[in-house]
Amino acid sequence: MLFIEFLFALVISFLITAIFAIILRRRGAWPFLILFFIILLGTWAGGVWITPTGPTILNVYWLPFLIAGLVFALLLTLVILPQNYRIKIMKPRRLVEIKEDNQIELVLGSIFWVLILILIVSIFIRYLI
Repeated sequence: MLFIEFLFALVISFLITAIFAIILRRRGAWPFLILFFIILLGTWAGGVWITPTGPTILNVYWLPFLIAGLVFALLLTLVILPQNYRIKIMKPRRLVEIKEDNQIELVLGSIFWVLILILIVSIFIRYLI
């Protein structure tokens, strides 16, 4: 059951990531593979925690995986900043831009690792219960 659910999450998250990459037509702060990995974990975690409903394939309810993946991807697009994002301040411009860029990278890195940890722990807890 674990392997089949992982495969469903893998396929659904790949499709969602590809669709979002085509629709947005721009790269955010995170590359495609990192975005795919985050959506994969969010789809898998949401799919195993949402109450099973809808049609089944190979005795796995695939609708919760699809819903979780779409909701997670939509929420994640709100967090992603465009690659050319710059904070414009008139006084010592060069120094302020570098300082703000470092803060943005620090925040995005922190969000990434906390999110990965929460998703992995939630998947493990669900399979242990």
